[in-house]
Amino acid sequence: MLQNRRILIVDDQQDLREQLAKLLLRSGKTNETASLVQGIRARLGKKEEAPDDAASASVKNITDQEYEVETAGQGEQAFEMVKKSLEDGQPYAMMFTDMRMPPGWDGLETAKRIREIDKNIEIVIMTAFADHDQKVVAQTIGTPHKLLYIKKPFQSEEIFQLALSLTAKWNFEETERIRKEWLEILIRCMSKVKTVNTGNIKDIYGTILKSILTFTGTDKGFIVNLTDSGSWSVEDSQGLESMEVDNFIKQNSDRLINSRTTQHFDGKYILPLKRESFSAVACIYNVETQNDPEWYKLMSLLVMTSSEVLSSALLASSAIKKEQFHNLSHALKKISSIEMDTFGRINAAAESIKKQSGESEELNIINDNVAMAQRRLGRINDIMMLAEADDSGFTRENAVIAELLRNACNEAAKLADEFPIELNIKDEDVAKLHTAPELLARAFRNLAINACEAARKAGKEKVTLTAEITQAKNIISIRFADDGPGINPEMRDSFLEPFNSDSDKKMGIGLSVARVILEKLHGGLFFDVNYKDGACFNIKLSNPQA
Repeated sequence: MLQNRRILIVDDQQDLREQLAKLLLRSGKTNETASLVQGIRARLGKKEEAPDDAASASVKNITDQEYEVETAGQGEQAFEMVKKSLEDGQPYAMMFTDMRMPPGWDGLETAKRIREIDKNIEIVIMTAFADHDQKVVAQTIGTPHKLLYIKKPFQSEEIFQLALSLTAKWNFEETERIRKEWLEILIRCMSKVKTVNTGNIKDIYGTILKSILTFTGTDKGFIVNLTDSGSWSVEDSQGLESMEVDNFIKQNSDRLINSRTTQHFDGKYILPLKRESFSAVACIYNVETQNDPEWYKLMSLLVMTSSEVLSSALLASSAIKKEQFHNLSHALKKISSIEMDTFGRINAAAESIKKQSGESEELNIINDNVAMAQRRLGRINDIMMLAEADDSGFTRENAVIAELLRNACNEAAKLADEFPIELNIKDEDVAKLHTAPELLARAFRNLAINACEAARKAGKEKVTLTAEITQAKNIISIRFADDGPGINPEMRDSFLEPFNSDSDKKMGIGLSVARVILEKLHGGLFFDVNYKDGACFNIKLSNPQA
């Protein structure tokens, strides 16, 4: 924290106040005579040895004090100077005042008036007379622990020591006062964060942002969260236009992603609120940086508490969603088992009729119904996949990734009413995996069906799929991209969740099932938000037998 060394000297005699001012100003210079004597003593007593470092440092700390000294000839003038200094936010740390200053206020009246507007200034009364009782003076002026006497004539060392000790005292008390204010603000902010309704995540983000803004003393900032799709979701914003926030995120996305500790740049603070389960970041504008490590510690404590509250709320929300989804999935599984049996019977009957019938309009109707039944069976299988608790019931065997991709795309084209798919596979011979082939093929199929449906909706006559396969140690990566219209920007934060679709006629479970399958196979599905020529997914698969 910056040190206040402003001193006011009040005396009606110009030569005396100027001499005292020069004396204090010279105290900020290194005492050359003392240094010379110390050097001679070192040569005589210690020969060529250097002066003791601790002693040198002690001398330097005492002598190298730089003061900002101003003077006033009358008490009224001093009062106005103190008043203005407070208005400008640059108060005096201490004041030397003479007791007798005719024809205006004397030192007692001056000190009393100044004390009324400045409770913190250290006051030293200089007098050659004993015409005032010290007890009465202390009671009249007030705040006796900030009031001292010095009798004329005085030694220069007395002035040096008073200036040194009293300015240090003022700065120490001011530092503690400011730190106490910070602590009080921190306690209020942390109380709000800890007592916010954890049932509403948006409320938590908003409360955290407002608390950080309150503590840092500004009114501009925003808080974002990195979604599963790899894009930033603005959870709350204060004092900023949405376009300004979007532009900042676009220009500093990598900085936000890689932030691990507090960063200060371009007049902004980046405060990471991150845990294993989420990655949120607060960005605060126009913060007046405090030159005090305690301020940073308190701010870090607020950020840490906010992260813990947010983490607990997100985990609780996730647990509730999982329980709700588990119950829904369990019910759907029962319904799906019945439906699967029904559609299976219909499909078998339709296939039997097809074998007995020749070319006819009835046969075309039967074919359409068989295709519809197969699609329904696929959806039922997907629903049952969502309801499965784990992958313990799946048989694992060695499989070639490229073959699974080709078979999945062929099946997807049929299920998408023979929509043409052009599949390009790069490095197709490098990757073999010990996995559940049918399960993994279903995930690939769902990705391909999603690409077909998006391309058809956009008016395209076919879709081109590109799969780039790479393998490093026991991890297989697949970059799966299409040349369709891409994902609707309004759905990028939720399209991998079950039952999210931009069409009322679709269930919106294909991509969520693909993600669930890959997670069951100890992998993952990640949307590439930076891909601009369609939709692109990065697939990760572990290969324990690699």
